[in-house]
This record gives sequence, structure tokens and C-alpha cells, in this order.
Amino acid sequence: MKSKRSPKSDLFVVWLPRRTLKQKEIEEIVDFDISAITELTGAYLAHSKDSYTRADVMKQRLHQIFGDEARILNVLQDEKGHILIPTGNISVVLISALSKQRLDEWAKSNRLKVISQSKWRPRAVLLATEKDEPSELNRALEALQNDPRVEIAEQEVLAHFQRDGEKTNRTNNSKS
Repeated sequence: MKSKRSPKSDLFVVWLPRRTLKQKEIEEIVDFDISAITELTGAYLAHSKDSYTRADVMKQRLHQIFGDEARILNVLQDEKGHILIPTGNISVVLISALSKQRLDEWAKSNRLKVISQSKWRPRAVLLATEKDEPSELNRALEALQNDPRVEIAEQEVLAHFQRDGEKTNRTNNSKS
């Protein structure tokens, strides 16, 4: 059974592709509590100190703080309250497996690139958008969820992440 995911309105993951923050930089940010996700270089959790501000305004503020290169995504929560950290990639289970060439062609036609295809579950594919923009991620997810070749399409997430000694696991909570 696929779990329902919804965005948390005051918690975001910030991906900084080309840099890591120094502790002093983190301490200078007053609008948000910032914590590094230990095993992911350049990944941070940003929790708003003002829960009354709209999520889109918070994202704008995070872009002002971190710059346009930052990828800022809403942290997701499942129906049991578990926090899920989106990676910015898309996990897909196809109706039937495709050859590497056909998979690459199909991905390219959807403005995506193949990151990996499971050796043991050839219908399971990990994809990334050609452009590293949240709007592209949303567009691609919607297109894939309506594609007749796709059984399941959802954001790849970290179900457990390390802040205080927790173990990290990537998951998409999909059935095969």
C-alpha cells in the first residue's frame, strides 16, 4: 500500500550543490533553525521560527539567504507523522521493464535523465530532471503519474536521516 505524503508547511530541505555552510554562517541565520543532514554534503533542514508565514514566502526568504543555486524543497510527512526528506530525484516503477536504450529515449522525451535502473527490479528506475528546478520536478512528477507506462511515480525520499546518530535509508515506499 502506497503511503500518502503531504508537505510540511514550516520545514524545508535546502540542497547547496557547490558549497557547505560553516557553523558561523548557520548561526547568523535568524529566521530559521538550520541543521546539517550529516551524511549528505550540502544538505540542510530549515525549520521556520515563524509558523504563521506562508510556505511560498518562507521559500522566497530561503532563496534570499542561500541564493538562486539552492534547491529548496518542502519536507514531506506521511500519514503516521514520519518525516521524509526529498532528494530532488524521482523514483518510478514501470508497468514493464524497458531496455537501456528505450529507457533513455523515454526519459529524454520526458525531459529527464536516468540515474539508475535496479538490477534486481528492472522496472524500478531512479530519474532526475534535466533542469535542476523545483518547478521541473513538479512538472515531471505530474507527467509521470499520468503516463500509462508508469505504475508508480513519486519523489525519492530519505525516510531516516542523521542529525543525532540516526541511520540514513533512501526509500520510496513503493510496491513492486
